[in-house]
Amino acid sequence: MQLTSELKKYQIEGIRKIEHFNGRCLLADDPGLGKTVETIAWCHWKKKKKILIFCPAFAKYNWEDEIIYWIKDSSIQVIQGFSPVKIIEKWVICNYDVLLDKTRTDIRVDLYEENWDVCLIDESHYISNPNSLRTLAVKTLVADIPHVILMSATPGKNRPIDLFVPLNIIDSTIFPSFYKYGHKFCDPKHKHGKWEYKGATNTKELHKILTSTFMIRRTIEQVFPQLPERIRIPVLLEGGKELETTDISLHAFEKMKQSAVKSKLPAMIEWIKNMLITEDKLIIFGEHKFTIDSIYNAFPNISVRVDGSISSASKRQEAVYQFQRCDNCGVKKEFHGRNKAACSAYVPDLSTRLFIGSRAAKESGTLTAANHTVFTELWWSMKDHKQAEGRAFGRAGDLHGTTNWYLIAKDTIEEHIAKIISLKNERMSMVIDGKEVSKNLLLSALIKKYKRKQNGQKNHDY
Repeated sequence: MQLTSELKKYQIEGIRKIEHFNGRCLLADDPGLGKTVETIAWCHWKKKKKILIFCPAFAKYNWEDEIIYWIKDSSIQVIQGFSPVKIIEKWVICNYDVLLDKTRTDIRVDLYEENWDVCLIDESHYISNPNSLRTLAVKTLVADIPHVILMSATPGKNRPIDLFVPLNIIDSTIFPSFYKYGHKFCDPKHKHGKWEYKGATNTKELHKILTSTFMIRRTIEQVFPQLPERIRIPVLLEGGKELETTDISLHAFEKMKQSAVKSKLPAMIEWIKNMLITEDKLIIFGEHKFTIDSIYNAFPNISVRVDGSISSASKRQEAVYQFQRCDNCGVKKEFHGRNKAACSAYVPDLSTRLFIGSRAAKESGTLTAANHTVFTELWWSMKDHKQAEGRAFGRAGDLHGTTNWYLIAKDTIEEHIAKIISLKNERMSMVIDGKEVSKNLLLSALIKKYKRKQNGQKNHDY
């Protein structure tokens, strides 16, 4: 199996487990551990010829990017809109929102009539509702596909009933009945003439069944020794058309950066919502006020912010305290093992789940209550990115690495900046600790790119 980069030991084990389960399984690794590459590598290894991928809209182009990167396969078709198309490529990527045709009631014939070898269902918690049209469409489409791999870092995190649909898709003989599953594992309550399945019972038995039959689950803590201290992952999001200009000044590039960010805002908000299903807390960095305002306004009740609008040092420290505090005793996480007022075990205060900051917040002290940092915009200096990543990095007595997500608008200036600073092509070990890419060098490369564009010459990756 030839891949462009070396896999981690646990990723190789994951591919072997997919094979052990004959390509019908639930891959439930933590975010950032490589569920996408494990499934791509398995399909490549087994020489599968027709692969259908379902995912949220914000993940479509990231799947395309990962396939091209890991196996250099460009035979990819990304489905756009509701109209049927001719399926001509090996890898077909379709977001959940366009599984139905224009009537929004019938399944697309182009997908239904194809003979698929494999279906990869990304973020499978999107089909947890057994009565939704989306779920019914997916179940119908995969009914005759021999290999079905579901992926989610949150399999039944909120309640076991959310697991029924994915489990039933994988093997309906083990979990054939929603009613029986709900009564055995979901603490049923009869209210207002109907059954509610909001609780959890027989959890150890359910876990044993899952791990022995088709669930693959590894946490960051379990594989931490195999991971670099800082994992950096670029995520391509759907953006708008790039702002056209013949100006190659710094001012023009700044305008293009702003245009790129505005174009990806809806996809970015959706991506954050999806991460909040998985993770308790996130640190989110932006650059422009409209970016920070948009994110804060989308999550006003669970967020604190530190940017230019917060000039008081005491208010900035209060934001850090709210993010770090223990829900039981109020002591910040970094002081929990040393303060006599602390309780026996730190419990994160989930009333504050997002710390949103500008570059002014990159020095805002310890933010180790989160393991994930999200960059919604690219700064000119990568030293600033590295310093911001360090806010979540584990301290003595609380050692944990960080997973740093860089949300990049596809087909905009952000992609070009990312390529130049090696964010795109180095994947999990971006060249950030070596020679610093200067702002002048970055601008010089961008100017060359736009001069070629104006002259009608072909652009090359940097």
